[in-house]
Amino acid sequence: MRTLLVGLDNPHSTDPKNALAPLPANATGSRIVEMIQTSLTDYTMRDYLRDFDRLNLYPIKAAASGKGATKTDRLMAQWCLMVAVVAGYDNIVLFGNRVRAAFADIVELDADLALDYRTIDADWLVKGHRLTFFAVPHPSGRNRWYNDKRNQVAVGDTLMRLRERRHKERSR
Repeated sequence: MRTLLVGLDNPHSTDPKNALAPLPANATGSRIVEMIQTSLTDYTMRDYLRDFDRLNLYPIKAAASGKGATKTDRLMAQWCLMVAVVAGYDNIVLFGNRVRAAFADIVELDADLALDYRTIDADWLVKGHRLTFFAVPHPSGRNRWYNDKRNQVAVGDTLMRLRERRHKERSR
């Protein structure tokens, strides 16, 4: 089971390889690693880079803003979905409300739930393919939801379960 982590954009780099990167310190990727470390203390940045593929809705530039941003976000979400299905991902983790909203035409996620998931059929593109979407708040330092350690643990546990499924599948 392959998992794709999806963010909005990267303010530190226009290189798509740096989507949700764990560096610099306090970047979104480093906060994700810290959440995983609540479940697996010896988890490293190298493990994170190996275990999860990462993509931003806007991989090579800053996210659209102003008039028309919502429409552009949704177009980028459709592109991201095509990439995910063609590449054979089973799970997609959406980080942040704007990313969640961009996928609203594709998957209905409860906006009132901080941590939500849904599985959809993607038969329209690949016969028999199913995708499970997980939506979590953006792990920026500004998001107060993560001030409650239980929420950090919940997201870390979810990511660890996705990681473990992938490792079990590889060992078969």
